[in-house]
Formats: sequence, structure tokens, C-alpha cells
Amino acid sequence: MKYTVFYKPDGTVVSIASEQASLEEIKIGTFEVPDGHIIDSIDTSKAEHTAVSHATPMTDAAELAAVKKQAELNAASLAELTDLIMNGGS
Repeated sequence: MKYTVFYKPDGTVVSIASEQASLEEIKIGTFEVPDGHIIDSIDTSKAEHTAVSHATPMTDAAELAAVKKQAELNAASLAELTDLIMNGGS
């Protein structure tokens, strides 16, 4: 099987794709996208091409950490409440 390899002058591999028939037609660009988004396509309808992306749920590590911390706080509160009800708080 043949692959198209994007690499730096020193030989460092940047990306590998299945064989591309017409390399002359391939464009390379750098695009800014919000954290937690995945690029779907490139909008080439304007002079300056832009990335079209969509958000992915829970991809931000900080957001995931905040949810985990809240779950831990909820669990601790529930344990305290259960102890209060079952043992009269002693």
C-alpha cells in the first residue's frame, strides 16, 4: 500500500494519509479553531480560507476536572447526609 507522507526537511513525519493521486492539488494551511473543536472542512468560498469545525463534548481537560471535582463534592455531601439520617449525626 502506498502512503502520502507530510514531513519536515529533517525527515520528521508530520502526518500520514493514504495515497493521494494528485499532490499538485493539495493545499496546506494553518487554521485557528476553538479548544474542544474538530475540523470538519475548509471553507474556500472567500479569499481567506477558514476552518469549519464543531464542538466535541467534554474534550477540555479542565472542564472534565471541574465535573469530577463537583461529583466528588456531591458524593461527600451525600455521605454526610446519609450519616446524619441513619445515625442521627453521631
